[in-house]
Amino acid sequence: MIIRMKQLTKLVGLSQPTIFKLRQRGDFPKPIELSPGAKGYLLSDIESWLKHRSAQNLTSQTPDNRDNRNLSPKRSRDRCVSERSSFYKKYDS
Repeated sequence: MIIRMKQLTKLVGLSQPTIFKLRQRGDFPKPIELSPGAKGYLLSDIESWLKHRSAQNLTSQTPDNRDNRNLSPKRSRDRCVSERSSFYKKYDS
């Protein structure tokens, strides 16, 4: 089965620019050409990529790694609030 970009972004939860960056780095499956100017992705390739990616995440999040995080929950929340408020300052003027 072939999926197009709109379906792909919903399936993998990534934006088009992120997918393009991953593809340029060689970290994402290549599309196939359906016709001049039209490309799609094989669903089997995307499913394999998702499985591989989730397996990588599971091995990198061992209990030892999760306990040694740099940010405490409070500092993480404060950083998010700070980023959010600086974002809105741009548009309040």
